[in-house]
Amino acid sequence: MVIIAILGPGSFNAMLAVGVVSVPSFARLTRASTLTLKEREFVVATRALGVGPAYLMFRTILLNALTPIVVHVAVTAALAMLLEAALSFLGLGTQPPAPSWGSMLNTGRSFLYHAPWYGLFAGMVITLSVVSLNALADALQAVVDRGGAGRAAAAEQDA
Repeated sequence: MVIIAILGPGSFNAMLAVGVVSVPSFARLTRASTLTLKEREFVVATRALGVGPAYLMFRTILLNALTPIVVHVAVTAALAMLLEAALSFLGLGTQPPAPSWGSMLNTGRSFLYHAPWYGLFAGMVITLSVVSLNALADALQAVVDRGGAGRAAAAEQDA
């Protein structure tokens, strides 16, 4: 809200505000994954091979830290859609005549008694989109967990 209050309403400012709100969670997740991975055996083995720090960082650590980040992207996309719709509903996001689900909901409020479907469809699309992105995040998490469990089981069998 502070970013919108300083810069004013608009699509770009709403995207900027949503991005600024989302960056700390990605930074925290990336840092936690990196700190966990840098002490793992495969990273120590790669370091023992004498590879450079750029290879170690990008090809070994970041590549393995990418899976929880991808799941977090799906969850954050749903949150970003809700935030943009909320900002547009309040008149602080995308301004008419540009289309926005939040502004469609706001306009539908005035037609609630005469044409309730006007706001109903925009609300249903927002709901379906958010539920779909959350289902995608759950499916990605299941695939990541299954893949991690399979690799761990294979490593135990090799030992």
